[in-house]
Amino acid sequence: MLRESQDLAFRSGDRLTAGRADANLGEVLRQLGDLDGAEQAHEKALAAAMEIGTALGISSQFFNLGLIHKDRGALREAYTQLEQALSWFHRIDYRIEEGRAGAALASIHLAEGDSAKASERLTEALAVSRSTRMIEGEIEALQGLAELGFHEGELDEALQSEESALQRLIRQHRPALAARVLASSADLLAHTGNVSLARRRLTQAEAASRRSADRLVSCRLLGTGARFSFCEGDLAASRSASEEQLGLARRMRARPLEATALRGLARIAWAGGETPRALDLLREARGIAEKSGDRLTVTEISVELAGADLESGDFDASLKLAREAADWYHDRHFSAESLALAIAAEDLLRLQRPAEARDLAVRARALVPEMDHELRLEIAPALARVEAAQGDPGKALRDLGSAITEAEQAGFVPVAFEARLAKGEILSSRGETEDLRLLQKDAEAKGFRWIARRAAGALANKTAGP
Repeated sequence: MLRESQDLAFRSGDRLTAGRADANLGEVLRQLGDLDGAEQAHEKALAAAMEIGTALGISSQFFNLGLIHKDRGALREAYTQLEQALSWFHRIDYRIEEGRAGAALASIHLAEGDSAKASERLTEALAVSRSTRMIEGEIEALQGLAELGFHEGELDEALQSEESALQRLIRQHRPALAARVLASSADLLAHTGNVSLARRRLTQAEAASRRSADRLVSCRLLGTGARFSFCEGDLAASRSASEEQLGLARRMRARPLEATALRGLARIAWAGGETPRALDLLREARGIAEKSGDRLTVTEISVELAGADLESGDFDASLKLAREAADWYHDRHFSAESLALAIAAEDLLRLQRPAEARDLAVRARALVPEMDHELRLEIAPALARVEAAQGDPGKALRDLGSAITEAEQAGFVPVAFEARLAKGEILSSRGETEDLRLLQKDAEAKGFRWIARRAAGALANKTAGP
């Protein structure tokens, strides 16, 4: 129907009507995941607006094209077009979409590592959206502030921003927007350990996504669902969601979502003991992020590669990656520095540099935000190994016992397995092997072959020892 309207408008010679038809078509095609078709339609609408000289049409089409390039991971192109849109909005004093453009620009600043500029943009976007009563702009600014707060370790502020965004959705019939907000809220709640509420929010997000028929939103939700399933120990469901996301992202040529899917499949491959494949998938994902200029994602993947190198025994490579990531996070005051430092500490321990390992472990523990339960549990095994090596296995075992209990209560299966492995290794050094035997059995049953092999290896070393 939209294409028919477009053809009729073009044949009539009415450039204004034709431009509007192209713009409407572009918005629909973007929702359907046809980013190429959407770009072509908005380019035609932009050309018509420039020919006629309608400033609002020009600014709106620059804005739409900026969003499409952002979907594709072409951050520099997106930035240029969004800045042009903002410039035109200012020129004609049209403030309605100004907040949305500012929020989109803020997300690019954050991806590039400029958290100060991101914060400035988001504060401005929230203010202008509230002054113009532009609810979508307000929600997008609040979500941006929540994401920034999460990275900076301010989870209480992040949660407040997410809850404010959810409140603004009340009585709004915007299922695609609701799906995005609910999924983001679910991810944040999982980090705080409130997994039951997080899962309910994710279920609500999936229902809203089905109502919206927005394929970009559906594709993003597949990645969120894959992460939840992995954390719950359901490798089959996680693999299925990541594979579906990868196929959809590649058809749409949405490179950031493709990278997310590759990271999800890398987690599955690693858990299943397919180390070379996991490393290949992570390197492919990092290549996509590097080409996009997304330094935040590049650094996150570098930490994942550091963890993989650590577990595969390449301690020097792991240490280099972990330290580079820790430095990048440190310069921006991002809480993920603690995870990078924990990996580096364990590398140093394996390289027989215990004093350096202890110093980094102390720093890692101090940097974990109080409310980020998932991060604290994730670094617990590395810190416990350093403690045990420093001659305090009792404290290490107590810390691991608490971490295991909390992880199992929350349903964080991989994290619980990692903590159980560290505990079993410490106990086996005292001749107690039952924990490792139970872990090997449980990990095999869940398909976590890498953990099962590590447990079996520790048992074999104990049997072969003096």
